Amino acid sequence: MQSTIEKLKSLAEYTESIKLFVQLFEDAGIHVTDTNEQFSIHQKAGKVSFQTKLNQSNVDYIFETNSKQIDNVIKLASVPYIDEINRYKILKALFHAALTGGVNPFHCLKLVPRGSSLFKNSILRKLLRLQNSVHIYLKTPIKSEPEQIITLLFINGEWEVKQGKVGIAEITFQITIDDALEFHSEAFKAIKSNSTFQWFKFTRWYLKWRGKVYCPKTKIQ
Repeated sequence: MQSTIEKLKSLAEYTESIKLFVQLFEDAGIHVTDTNEQFSIHQKAGKVSFQTKLNQSNVDYIFETNSKQIDNVIKLASVPYIDEINRYKILKALFHAALTGGVNPFHCLKLVPRGSSLFKNSILRKLLRLQNSVHIYLKTPIKSEPEQIITLLFINGEWEVKQGKVGIAEITFQITIDDALEFHSEAFKAIKSNSTFQWFKFTRWYLKWRGKVYCPKTKIQ
């Protein structure tokens, strides 16, 4: 039976897919739950490498997955060109199962509140217009598929992610896959740097991004 590392290495020839995946991590641990494989994957300047043993101190987070999910992602990513529909399908294959199971799969959201007191201080949160409950409408590029709705709840200093519309949101965002990737990229730069300067840069960027994706409730159909 082919190992998961061997399967993932088969994507090396698909440069467009590699460009997408390196936006998601620098040092990530992988745990394939049904085969109990544990390893790490690392990227620097777009070059990807693997470590066959998982050392938790050398990774930013551990991604829980299964072999069916891996096979589905590899099938979707084994194409010479990645367009918006491909990106949507690949990311949905990666994260949808976790959302369905009530697990927050977005590690940048887990780490942002821990990275800076800016995101915990209630006064600063008001000044930065950070809300405790957010409805996110993810625009799908597939015309036959409805928008995906995700609820973010900031509880006890942590973001919880729920699939579907939960409660009454203080603010609503309408985003594309590329908007989501941009948020992840900017948040992760701040997390990795973990400097006050970088966090303020992220905050300034966030306010602009927020203005772009903010959606008045009257516009939600």
